[in-house]
Amino acid sequence: MTPVSVLVLLAGLFAALYGLLQAEDNALMLGSLLLFALLAAAMVVTRKLDWYRIGQPQVGAVQGGNG
Repeated sequence: MTPVSVLVLLAGLFAALYGLLQAEDNALMLGSLLLFALLAAAMVVTRKLDWYRIGQPQVGAVQGGNG
């Protein structure tokens, strides 16, 4: 991630939390919708990730040894 994308992500998160705190009457509903949106985004981003291959060594990777 580039520094600009991190800045935009943090600014968006700050703005969402600020808006959530300002809307006291609808805070529970807005917080639930925000959490649902974050969960949906995480699911979309990781849908192609093979979780079973993360801990396994790569095929053809050079193993450390005695030279």
